[in-house]
Amino acid sequence: MISSVEKIVSNVARFLNSHYHLMVIFSLCIYFFRSLLMGLIKGGRWDLYQNIAMADRFLSGQGFYYSPIEASSPYFPGVAFLSIIIGKLFNPWRDYVLLFIASVIGTFFLWVLIKLGERFSGNHLISLATTFIVVSIGFGSYRSYMNEFKADSLVLLIGLFIVMIIDNVEKDEWTANVGVLGLLFCLGFLMDVTKQQALYVDVALGLYLLFSKRLEIREKVTMLVSLVLAGILDIMVIFSIPGVEIQTIKNLSDMPYWSVKSIILQMGADFKSNIIFFALLFLFAYMLVKRKYEFGSLSLKWFMVALIFGMGQIVGGWKTGGNAGNYEAGMVSFLPFTVVAANYFYEEYFIEQKKKIII
Repeated sequence: MISSVEKIVSNVARFLNSHYHLMVIFSLCIYFFRSLLMGLIKGGRWDLYQNIAMADRFLSGQGFYYSPIEASSPYFPGVAFLSIIIGKLFNPWRDYVLLFIASVIGTFFLWVLIKLGERFSGNHLISLATTFIVVSIGFGSYRSYMNEFKADSLVLLIGLFIVMIIDNVEKDEWTANVGVLGLLFCLGFLMDVTKQQALYVDVALGLYLLFSKRLEIREKVTMLVSLVLAGILDIMVIFSIPGVEIQTIKNLSDMPYWSVKSIILQMGADFKSNIIFFALLFLFAYMLVKRKYEFGSLSLKWFMVALIFGMGQIVGGWKTGGNAGNYEAGMVSFLPFTVVAANYFYEEYFIEQKKKIII
């Protein structure tokens, strides 16, 4: 009886492995069309239309932001810049093209998270199943805002590209030459101009570069200078826009925090709706405490990004105007580490005891 069941399980595993790429394509297509359909049904909301309004105001000669005494968009103008370009190329289909681009970015980011989970855990099937299932049955606020082109996914995606560049230089697969440093500069500029929260990614990567023992001093200095120069150019471009400081920094910093009761209720509700994610995250924390997992160069960099970005988003969610979308945008970066926990659970508690489970 046991041998026949084991044979069935083995055949199923062999079948899934042989069709893995088709499963990935199928899963990503489902995720993409679901995201696009939900975006088109809603037609976008204030996240998208504030940026579109900024673009329209700029094109009409009124500037991106309203006067200091009027409420305006709290976002940096990155998506508004894109809205101007898309409006020039695809008018009057601009809104639909932007919703399409938002779904493409979100789906591509999901694929990247699956690949990270596969790399960190060493199990591609567990990574696909865990990432797709956890995001699909939970993370409702993240997906809703992502459909409306809230730029968290884009910031994290660009941040990951920067992480990969640093990782390749560390492994001597790339050299920190003019081309690589120029690419680093361009990605840093695009990330920082998109959203204020890109600062958390900058801090994480800057700390890693400062304390990394795998990079030469010259490599550290040149890559740090590239990212700092990108930030300086961003500051020059963004703060040359009238009203931007008041709308995107002062107004947000002046917002009061929710009451302790409201924060607990908010986070408790988010915990319940993402219980599988948190269970796996707690298991990963247990693995770290018990030293069941050793960080590699890439996983350490991404963990630093996830930790600082996630903490920043959680604190942002505690302010009035913050919501579950802030929490979940910070949580999503931890998904590759929940895959590590899921694989650990599978190997330790399923494979070793599958005969007992079968009996």
